[in-house]
Amino acid sequence: MSGPRAQSFDIAAVEYAASRPSYPAALFDSIEEFAGCRLAGARVADVGAGTGIASVLLRERGADVIAVEPGEAMAGELRRKPRSAVRSSDSDAIRLAGLTGLHVARRQMRWSRTVSLDVHLANIGSRSAFLVLDDAARHAFFVDERERLRRIFPHQEVEETYVVDLLVALRS
Repeated sequence: MSGPRAQSFDIAAVEYAASRPSYPAALFDSIEEFAGCRLAGARVADVGAGTGIASVLLRERGADVIAVEPGEAMAGELRRKPRSAVRSSDSDAIRLAGLTGLHVARRQMRWSRTVSLDVHLANIGSRSAFLVLDDAARHAFFVDERERLRRIFPHQEVEETYVVDLLVALRS
């Protein structure tokens, strides 16, 4: 998890932190189900932690979290959260968490939220497909998209649907 791709979200770290959704409790219930134990007291590596959305929620459930985020700006947003320590290398975190000899459990989770048109557009803008566009192309897209969405959603509220592939790696 190093190199340019791993750090691609840095240019939109503030927007990412402001507009990305939280995760539903059911996602963490699934982690506990896969693990066969509560998160309280468990040592967890959140690899690709970003701005720390999952790290904070894991800590709230009592997990000892090692957050790994190679992007300096994303890690900076994560460090603003209480009790957040970040490492830039996943190999160090995996070793510290004792995560060797693993098996993986997988589940797809789906949820939705309703947000304002502005939050929706900010969320879209923090995705890597838009981060690689030059400023003029990005601006032109969002001007057109805002007009299109205003016609579709006259009350300027958008329901966003999320699908996450939850992968939980556990010691065998």
